[in-house]
Amino acid sequence: MANTETTTNGNGTAGPFPYYFPALSAENVYVSIDGTAKTVGVDYTLDFVNKQITFLNTPYPTAAEVIRIYRDTDDAALSAEFYSGAAIRATDLNNNFNQALYIAQETKAITVQASSGNLADGSITSNLIANGAVTTAKVADGNITAAKLAETYLTTSAASSTYLTQSNAASTYATKGTALALAIALG
Repeated sequence: MANTETTTNGNGTAGPFPYYFPALSAENVYVSIDGTAKTVGVDYTLDFVNKQITFLNTPYPTAAEVIRIYRDTDDAALSAEFYSGAAIRATDLNNNFNQALYIAQETKAITVQASSGNLADGSITSNLIANGAVTTAKVADGNITAAKLAETYLTTSAASSTYLTQSNAASTYATKGTALALAIALG
């Protein structure tokens, strides 16, 4: 599969941190730390020619933090548009085909990650979930197993007394399906 991102752990320094994928322009290269998007020129600099980023602000990412440098190719418009009677340049054709190729690669990478259960933490946010997409039937008992729902996902701060009372705490903890439903309701 094509490489559309580079992930590495921080090391307590500004970098530079290299990335190993092609991109059409610097505007298509993005950075996040532990799922939090960073802004070029504010949080980091991008050396597009040498394919590396350098952080600007302390504290710099530590070994416990994952730096993700990734490509997200613009799909709103073609890189080049052709007009009747105008010259067709090889560069413009290549850029248009590369744009289509990169978008397909990025889509495939996300699809493979989702189907194998390897989406990065924080990559699915509430604004990406359609209204009504998470239903009681989809989180029914038996669909959520202990292996799929680690005990750390339901914390005392997430389960306020409004949703988790003493009378239902034992059954909620035991089934975990109900715990997930409660956690989603809190979301």
